[in-house]
Amino acid sequence: MTGNAEKRIRQTIDRYGITVRRIKLSACRGLSYKLTDGYLVLIDSELDSHKALDVLLHELMHIKLGHFDGRQDLPEWLKEKEIAQALEELEI
Repeated sequence: MTGNAEKRIRQTIDRYGITVRRIKLSACRGLSYKLTDGYLVLIDSELDSHKALDVLLHELMHIKLGHFDGRQDLPEWLKEKEIAQALEELEI
């Protein structure tokens, strides 16, 4: 990952008021929650740093694409398709 990519990730985290925590998750690799003052992203602490970054980017895309704000009723398959397209465009 380039320094510019890392800077963009940090800016996104700051812009949306996102708190990121690594904890042991048994049923999935990552989760996101909307809070009253931002978002919480949980990433499985047993993932290596590369996989954890993939999960973080995936969860950030849910937030950035509005999947918690007005677009939460989209079918899950469509949300995942949007995320895949957005991540391809990032070219990180």
